[in-house]
Amino acid sequence: MLGIVLVSCKKKGCTDPDATNYDEKAGKVDGSCIYNTNATFWMDANTANNIASFYSATHAKIYVEGELLDSLALADYSTSVPLCADTSGKTVVVDMGLAKGARIAYQIKVTNVWTGNDVLYAIDTVEMVGGSCSLIQIY
Repeated sequence: MLGIVLVSCKKKGCTDPDATNYDEKAGKVDGSCIYNTNATFWMDANTANNIASFYSATHAKIYVEGELLDSLALADYSTSVPLCADTSGKTVVVDMGLAKGARIAYQIKVTNVWTGNDVLYAIDTVEMVGGSCSLIQIY
């Protein structure tokens, strides 16, 4: 007696093209997709001038989920709403892990030149989606 057994051997992996580890050869979802998103932080001239006047600061530090990612020079303010990754803002990459969409917490801190201490200027959360870009205005 002869028997033939056919087994489907679809490759497991990440099938979402928005993920950083997308595998076009994967045919079966295995929950391994990893997501990053870009966030462009920006401020207008009024905000930049207020921060500079009140704190005598020159930069705003960008923290996402408690981690310092970068800083934005107050001189790099925008005269209009920028596009993602525009030079009149500061674009950072946010690691979202396995979550395609998540509410992400951020903080903006400035250094008070009189005391040398970092001062919390703004704190908020924003909904971010992996593989996209979020514009975040600092007020």
